[in-house]
Order: sequence, then structure tokens, then C-alpha cells
Amino acid sequence: VRGQIWVPPGDEAHAPFSGELVAFCESTVVRLYDEWVTRQERHLVKSGRPAVDGDPGSDSEYEEVECGTWEAREETVERWRSLTAQIYIDDGSGERALMRPRDLDAWACNNSELTYVRTEEALAHLGGGAMQRTRGWRREERCLSLGDRCEVLGEARVDEGGRLTICEPHVPSEQLHRLDSPRRARRPRAALADWERPSALRHKAFLGAVLREYSSLEKVHLAEVVCWRCWKRLFYALGATFLLRAVRFSSPALISRRLFLETSKSRRRAG
Repeated sequence: VRGQIWVPPGDEAHAPFSGELVAFCESTVVRLYDEWVTRQERHLVKSGRPAVDGDPGSDSEYEEVECGTWEAREETVERWRSLTAQIYIDDGSGERALMRPRDLDAWACNNSELTYVRTEEALAHLGGGAMQRTRGWRREERCLSLGDRCEVLGEARVDEGGRLTICEPHVPSEQLHRLDSPRRARRPRAALADWERPSALRHKAFLGAVLREYSSLEKVHLAEVVCWRCWKRLFYALGATFLLRAVRFSSPALISRRLFLETSKSRRRAG
């Protein structure tokens, strides 16, 4: 089923920062602050002198110095969700279908998008004591808006209240068939034969996504697969690069050369 997100009037969720009526909203307040961070740094005090002729030379001298600086940090101080009790998909046919995934809250959160961001600066550096200073707050909203284009694939049922629902399959995959209205209208006998024959597609499950920049649910999942494969190839490429470098710097010839140089330096100093 392909259509738009619809919620019965009066059942909408309320977005607290923007004031919009939506199907789902996750609101977040993030504290922006600076933290005083100290670290030990090694500073050169005296440069070494190379060994020349009879002069054995000398090593460089260093000292540990404690350095500090303000570094930007942020932390989430509040997060809450608002979800309508029922989300329908309106395909324009006059009969809306109620969506019933396994976890409606998780589905709505995964299909929401960032719709509101506002940063407020603090009038003074507050809180955190001497090691922290608050710079401000950032308020965000991720919403599933009314009217968003959506495509859902699942088992079509009529519940006890007479409502058409799209939900997780309740029967084996062999008993579920995909409705194809144009094929059924052109060739009703062939469509009826397909309906009576067991379905060849296995492991059917509820699928649904807000389309936005994509034209179909299939392209949404293809984009996810392409993204996953790109990250996988990048991970393998980085792993191969580090492995080649480790083999290169740990080769027997290179280790022998380093040992020879260290031995030569020790002999010159002893002489």
C-alpha cells in the first residue's frame, strides 16, 4: 500500500518546541559546554650533541609539562517521545489502512527525520564548577509528519472492529499472495490461478518506510544495501592497508638493520 501518513483528528502527537501536530516526535535538549582538560606534554629543554671524532656526544634532555585548554563538549540532558495511538496510511481510495508493525514506536522513530533545531546561548558561563562552563543549549525535534509519503508491505486483515489493517503475517508465507489489480483486471483467470498456487516467496514480514527522496520501498532498501556494502568495502580496504604496513615494518631485514644501527651507536658511545 502506498499513500500518506494520516492520524484521526484529535489523536495527533504534539511537538513541544515547534508546536506542530505530528504522528511521532522525539524531543531532545542538549547542553553545550566547555571543559578544562589537562595533559602532560614532553618539551625539549636541551638539544643533544651528535658523536663526532672523539666526542661521544650527548642525548637531548626533556621535561614533562602540564598543559591545559578548554575543549568543547555536549551532553543530552533530556529526551522524551510523543506517539499517537494509531497511524493510518491513506492511499486515496477512500478506505484508510491501519499500520500495525511489531513495534510502532521503534518504526516511527526509525522513519522520523530532523525537523527542528534551535540553539540558545547562555547569558553567562553557568554550572559545572571551575572545570566546566556552560555555553548554551540545543533543542532538537525528530518527527514523523502528517502527510509524509509512505509505502507499506504486510498482511492485509480486517480486525474485530471492521478496520483494514496492514500487519505482521499471521499465516505461513505460502498462503500470502501479492495483489496485482491491473493483472487481475486484464487476465482474471491467470490471476485466480496465481492465487490458488502456493506463493514461492519465503520469510515474508512487515516492511514499511517513509519514501521522501525515494520513489518506492524497494529503492529505499536498495540504498540501505548499497550503503552497507560501501562501508564493508571501506573497512576491508583499511584493514588490508594496516596489515601491509605491519608486515612491512616488521620484516626480518628491517629489524636486523635497526639492531645494527643501535649496536653501532652503543659502541661509539662506549669508545
